[in-house]
Amino acid sequence: MGRLNHRLVSVALGAAMVLSGAARAQTPADERGDIALGRELALTICSACHVVAAKQSPPPIRRDPAPSFAAIANRQGVTAATLTQFVTTTHETVKNPYAMPNPQLVAYQVGPLVSYILSLRGQTFAAPAAPAAPQPASDPLYDRVLNQSRAPTPRTIDASQ
Repeated sequence: MGRLNHRLVSVALGAAMVLSGAARAQTPADERGDIALGRELALTICSACHVVAAKQSPPPIRRDPAPSFAAIANRQGVTAATLTQFVTTTHETVKNPYAMPNPQLVAYQVGPLVSYILSLRGQTFAAPAAPAAPQPASDPLYDRVLNQSRAPTPRTIDASQ
């Protein structure tokens, strides 16, 4: 009987250890670390197309930026599972070549990126203003030729010819 009790206690302790590890929720420090890492990943990987942070610099290079991460976080039905599925698959097709490509995230990057996006719930931010287009350098010869080409050309008739 002693052996049976010893086995039951061992199995119960083992099960308790497994369950306690599986049920362990992230601590606030772990979650903050994931969110911070996710923000850095977003700024590095996603900011060319999306507005990922309120004071993002530089702005996305697309003329019509993809939805901001805050807008995505605030969509109805967005969960960690749906975001995980979305960021790990491609949406680009022959018929829709401008859809979001698969960002080729490594497994350890997905969780922090999803945590960061979900942390933006309740926030809104607009796309940063695009920088002004650079002005061409002044070229005196070009300016003179351009001005001469714009000036009306007098029409004269030379009767001596």
